[in-house]
Amino acid sequence: MEVTAIFPVHKAVAELLTAQSQKIVAQIEEIAILKQTIATNEAGIKRLGCENFALGAEKEYAEIELQSATERIAMLER
Repeated sequence: MEVTAIFPVHKAVAELLTAQSQKIVAQIEEIAILKQTIATNEAGIKRLGCENFALGAEKEYAEIELQSATERIAMLER
């Protein structure tokens, strides 16, 4: 809706107000997109954190298994 339909103002002022309101709407839309991007990135970071934790646990388990196997080999070689 054009500004002149709401307020009886000079055409140049109406055009300026219309342009400004369009810029504001575009900025609001950009903010919404950025907020969604942030939420997506935060979810990805949480997921990666969980995956890193799981990988750390797997590594620790593999190290324990390796130590066990090494000890078993040493015992069998005696």
